[in-house]
Amino acid sequence: TPDFGFVGEEFGSMRWLREVAKVKTNESGQSAQTAGLSHFEKDLESGEQDHLNLDKDTYWILDPIDGTVAFVNRAPTWSTLLALIVKGEPVLGIVAFPVLNELFIASRGNGARFGRIQFNDAEAHAWRDCTPRPTKVLNEAFVSYSTAKTFAYRGIDSFLPHLLEHSYECRMYGDAFGYTRILCGGIDAMIDPVVAPYDVAALQILFDETPSCHFTTLHSLKGAGRFRAGSVVAAGTRQLCDQITALFRNHLIETEQAFCDSARGGSAPVVPEEFLPTFALPFEAAPSAHPAKIWARSMETAVARFLQLNPSTVIEDVTLLLGTKEGASRSISNGNDEGPPEFSASATFHVRAVVSGGAGLASGTLGNNIGVVELILSALQSAQSQSKSSESDSENIPLLASRDQVIAHVGLHPWRTYSFAKEFRHAAEVVQNFHNEKGDTRIHSVKSRVNFGIEYRWQYFLDASQQTFVTHASRVATNVTCAEGEEKRTAYARYYDNHFQSKDSVKSHLQKHFDKVKRQSLDLLAASLVPEQPAYDYLAVDADLLGLILHEAIGHAAEGDLIQIGASGFGEKGQMKELAVGPNWMDIVVDGSLENCGYLPVDAEGVLPRRKTLVRAGQLVDAIHTRQTARASGRTPDGCARMQSLQFPSLNRMTSIWVRPKQSRPLGGASDDVSWDDLPLSQLQDALEQAGYLEGSHGVLFLSGWKGGTASCSNLEFRADVARVVHLRKNQTPLLMREANFTGIATECFRSAVDAFGPVLCRSIGTCGKDGQGVLTSDGGPAFMVFSPNPKVRVIGTGDCEGADT
Repeated sequence: TPDFGFVGEEFGSMRWLREVAKVKTNESGQSAQTAGLSHFEKDLESGEQDHLNLDKDTYWILDPIDGTVAFVNRAPTWSTLLALIVKGEPVLGIVAFPVLNELFIASRGNGARFGRIQFNDAEAHAWRDCTPRPTKVLNEAFVSYSTAKTFAYRGIDSFLPHLLEHSYECRMYGDAFGYTRILCGGIDAMIDPVVAPYDVAALQILFDETPSCHFTTLHSLKGAGRFRAGSVVAAGTRQLCDQITALFRNHLIETEQAFCDSARGGSAPVVPEEFLPTFALPFEAAPSAHPAKIWARSMETAVARFLQLNPSTVIEDVTLLLGTKEGASRSISNGNDEGPPEFSASATFHVRAVVSGGAGLASGTLGNNIGVVELILSALQSAQSQSKSSESDSENIPLLASRDQVIAHVGLHPWRTYSFAKEFRHAAEVVQNFHNEKGDTRIHSVKSRVNFGIEYRWQYFLDASQQTFVTHASRVATNVTCAEGEEKRTAYARYYDNHFQSKDSVKSHLQKHFDKVKRQSLDLLAASLVPEQPAYDYLAVDADLLGLILHEAIGHAAEGDLIQIGASGFGEKGQMKELAVGPNWMDIVVDGSLENCGYLPVDAEGVLPRRKTLVRAGQLVDAIHTRQTARASGRTPDGCARMQSLQFPSLNRMTSIWVRPKQSRPLGGASDDVSWDDLPLSQLQDALEQAGYLEGSHGVLFLSGWKGGTASCSNLEFRADVARVVHLRKNQTPLLMREANFTGIATECFRSAVDAFGPVLCRSIGTCGKDGQGVLTSDGGPAFMVFSPNPKVRVIGTGDCEGADT
C-alpha cells in the first residue's frame, strides 16, 4: 500500500527523521538549525512524497512491540499491533502474539476472531469468534490492570487498592495481552489509565466487532476517536464497564480532601516557586507531591463531580494551560529612540473545556490558593451552557478529548530570562550604532523596530498527556529612505531569528540585514516607474511574493472553519469543492512543525503538527482542520489550532505554507554563498534564457519584494504591493522599475504557472492576524516561478508611493 500514510511508535514520522538528521549533523560540528533546514530542503528538492506522517485519510498505525518490558524479560505476553485508519477510525485491526502463536483479527462489519498465526487450510478449523464472559457484577469479576505507575502518573494511585477491594479478583495482565483475554473469555475487564494511539487502535475495532464487548475511557467517552484516548476501560458487558467508571468517579470525589491534605498539608493545589524547572520534569521522576500530579488529580476530580451531576453529558475536552510571556520592543529613528522601550510580562492560568460541542473558558491567577477544581467545574458548566444554547445533540457528537501522547516535551530553547533581556539590549545597541553609520550621503533616514518575545507554556490534558515548551522570537524590521534632490525612495526589510547568542552574533546577523535594505533603497532611487499597463510575455515571481499570494489567497481559503461557514471560495454549502488550483506538477503544502517558521511542538489543542498536502498534482484535496472542524468534516486534525496567548481561544489557521514543485530547474552558478532572498539579476537572466523564455524579443517581468497585500477568501481575489519590478530581455541590461500592484484570482494565477527555478524557500517570516489575534507564520516556494499571461491576473503600475510602515 505505497499510497497509504504510516505512523508508528518508534519515531515513524518525517518530523522525527529531521530530528535524527540534526543529531547526526551536530556530531560533525554544524548547528542544529542549519542541519535541520538543510535536510528539509533536500527532502523538498527531491520531490519525494512524505509517506511517514498522517498526510493521508488512510494510513497504517503500528506498534512493533507492545509490552517491551515483557519482551526484554523473556515473558511470552508481548505482541505486535497493526491497524488501518480511514478518516480517523480503525477499519482493520490485527494483534499477533508470536511466542504464544496467537492471532486476533477484526475488520469493519466482518466481526472479530482469533486462532493460530499460521495461515493454511489445515489450521482453518482453529479459528473461533471472539466471545466475552457474561459477568455483570463487579464483585464477581476478574479485573486486569496496567502497571501501578500509570495510576500514579494521573494522581489516582489510591484507586487501584479501591478497585481490588470491590472486585472478585484484580491482577495485572498488562498491555494488549490483558485486553485480548477479555475477547477470548479469560477475564472480565481491563483498566489502563494511560495509553497512546498505537497501543489501542487495533484493539478498538476488535472490541467494536465483538458482540457485548465495551471499550470506553475512564470518563465514559464514546464514539469516534477512542483509539486516540489517553485512558481505556474495556469490559465484556456494559453493566460491568459502567460499574467500574462509577466506582472511579465516586472514589475521586470521596478522597479529594484527603489527597490534598496529604500532598500539601491541607492547602489547595499551588504553583511551586521553582515553577519552570519543576514542571519540565516527567511524572515518573517526580515526587509524590509534585505540583503537576496534584493538578492532574484536580482535573480528574472536577470531571468526576461534573459527570456525577450530569451523567448523560459528553465531555469532549478539558485542558489546563499555564504560561508566562515576556515581550520587549524599541523603535529607533536615525539612531534615536522614538519613545521609551516597551516591556510586558504576564503569567496566566486557564481552563478550556468542550462539552457536547459547546466551549467554555475559565481563568485564574497564579498564587497559593487557586481553587483549581472549582475553576475546572466553572469551565465545564460554561461549556455545557454553550452546548445547550446551540441545541447540540450530545448522543451523536464524535468525541474530541483524545490526543497524541507528548510527555514533558521541552521546546527548542531553554528558559533564559536573563539572556533574553541581555540579547534585547545588545540588539537595540547594534541597531542604534548602524543608524549612526549610514555611510552614504543619499541615505535620508533609517527607522527600525526591534521586537523580542519569549513564552513558556505548560499544558495538561484530561487524558493524561503533558506538554512543556518554550518559544522565543526576535525580529528587526527596518525602513531605509534614500533621497536625491526631490526624489525619495524607501525600501523595507525584516530580519527574524529565534535568538541571538552574543553581541558579536547580533552584529554578524544584522550587518547583512542593513546592507540589504540600504542597497535596495539606493537601487530604487534610480529606478523608473512601472507603466500603468506594462507589456510582458511571461511573469516571474520570487519566493517571498509567491508566498504572500499563497498565504493570503490559498492558505486562508483552505482553513476549515471558513469553508464550513461558507466564507471561502474553496467551499460550497459548507463542504470543500473539487477544484483545480494549479498545474499537475504542483503541490501546495502546510507544515506547522517546520522550525523557525511559526513552529510549535504541539498546537493549542494538544495535537502534534504535521505536514499536510492541500493541493496534490494541481487538485485541491484537503483543508486545514482543528479538532472541531475535523469532527464536522470527518477528517483528522492537523495540529493547526493556534492562539496569540493563553487569554485567547484557539484559531483554525495555516502556519507555514509553500509551493512544492515535482521538479525545479536549477539556477546555474548558484552556490552556498548565494543569498536566495536577493538573487543577482544576471543569474535570473541567464536561467530564463537557458530555459527558452527570452527567445527572440520575448520579455519577462520579474516581481520581487512585497510591502503588503490583501486577499478575499470568498472569491480568492488577491492584491500584492510590489516594491521592485525588473524587465528582463535577451542581451539587454535588466531594467529596474518600482511601484506596482500584482492582482487577480489566485487559482487563475497558479493555474498559469509554467515553470519553477531553484530550491524551495520558506523564510519570509512574519505575524498574521485573524479574529484579533496575531501568530507567527511563514510562506514561500521555489526561488522564483514563471507564469504565462492570464487576463484574470494583472500587473498594474501605481505611480510613486511611500514605503511600508515598520
